[in-house]
Amino acid sequence: MASTNPGSEMTSIDDRATAIRVLHVDDDPDFGELAATFLERERDGITVTTATSVAVALERLREETFDCIISDYDMPRADGLTFLQMVRADNPDLPFILFTGKGSEEIASDAISAGVTDYLQKGTGTDQYAVLANRIGNTVAQHTAEHAIRETRERFKRLIEYSADVVSIVDANGVYQYLTPSSERVLGYSPEELIGENGFEYVHPEDRSVAMEAFAHTVEDAEVTPKIEFRFDHKNDGWIWLENHARNLVDDALIGGFVVNSRNVTQRKRREQELTRQNERLESVVDAVSHDLRNPLNVAEGHLDLARRINDPEHFDRVEKAHDRVKQIIDDLVTLARKGETVEESDPVDLRAVVQGAWRNTATYDATLRGDATGTLRADRSRLQRLLENLFHNAVEHGSTGNRNGRSGDAVEHGGDGVRVEVGRLESGFYVEDDGPGIPPEDRRRVFRSGYTTGVDRTGFGLAIVKEIVEAHGWEITVTDGREGGARFAITGIDFV
Repeated sequence: MASTNPGSEMTSIDDRATAIRVLHVDDDPDFGELAATFLERERDGITVTTATSVAVALERLREETFDCIISDYDMPRADGLTFLQMVRADNPDLPFILFTGKGSEEIASDAISAGVTDYLQKGTGTDQYAVLANRIGNTVAQHTAEHAIRETRERFKRLIEYSADVVSIVDANGVYQYLTPSSERVLGYSPEELIGENGFEYVHPEDRSVAMEAFAHTVEDAEVTPKIEFRFDHKNDGWIWLENHARNLVDDALIGGFVVNSRNVTQRKRREQELTRQNERLESVVDAVSHDLRNPLNVAEGHLDLARRINDPEHFDRVEKAHDRVKQIIDDLVTLARKGETVEESDPVDLRAVVQGAWRNTATYDATLRGDATGTLRADRSRLQRLLENLFHNAVEHGSTGNRNGRSGDAVEHGGDGVRVEVGRLESGFYVEDDGPGIPPEDRRRVFRSGYTTGVDRTGFGLAIVKEIVEAHGWEITVTDGREGGARFAITGIDFV
């Protein structure tokens, strides 16, 4: 273990002037001073601080930072190995070289067992300092490299753990072999829960074939790196959208599988869907502005011209009626454009009170309201009232008991004489029903489309606005036959307080 022959040492150490601070502990002050002088001469960058006892050395360690410790073995009160144990308590990785004149195989064995970095027996002559300087340089360089590797590994571990992505390795069948810790945050499952599971079993059935086909291309051709999006069954949050990138690294000895990067893009998909809905509403507004508004304006312009020519008050009445229709169209367009946003804040709302308020705001003529819908639900009160007003208006205008040959649902206009409207409670919502002619099954999906109407004086936005408000709350709406042959609109998915 001991070596005093400088020729036996490696001579390829880095001779650059790298600063190395050394603490040399030896109870012989003269030897300590001599060793410091030779070490600083032997290697540029070495600075030696001496201490003549373990107590003094510990004090130095508390006050300063050192890159390496050199210690004698045989010292009063505490020997070199005892000092080593004290150092390791606070500095488990600090290079520690035992440089002693009292050498034996037993001491060398004890030193290695205690975790000494290197062991060197003192000799005669000055060549030993060249050896010691070389040992110091190599030891510090190795320690610095190992420390850098540990830092890199820890940094990589934390990057992987806190990454927004999940990195996994799967076999050719899609069975998980490895997942990064971020899987629990992104997917809801810990790596241990998914390893050994087939990833395709967690893909939405409607997306599974597309995902499997893309993965098959990667299996067949290592150059193919597909990017696909699909729904994944999150442990706690239901279906989420993932964006997956797969790469074939089967031939990589360290990987031996397919590396898949998965990112949660649910929020982006929701924004895209909302943007699509907004664009559809915008198209409806544009269509209405270009067509529905032009018609009543042309009517108003024509009657105004006639009124000027023949001064007949009847034409002014028709101009006023045309302007009223323009106002109604504008009101519907503004509601359709602005009220489709998701309801972010809601308050407890008394259903009976908002029903009565909506009925008072609707031109009901001699129509009657019945039913006893009660309960408190969380909603945007103004939007809920607008929803009910539109359903009431639809029933009154198109559900006339005086003419059973027409259609309701923003289809054919009739008078509101005697129509009966009922609002009632359901287990998870409420319904609005009239006793008019009803809506044929083939028209029930189309009645909610913006601008859909078969009436010459209707905008076709009433029920579209109803659907927008329903979806903004996260509810659902369906239309069926009423008990007395009319139309029945059921709004469900509501949690009553």
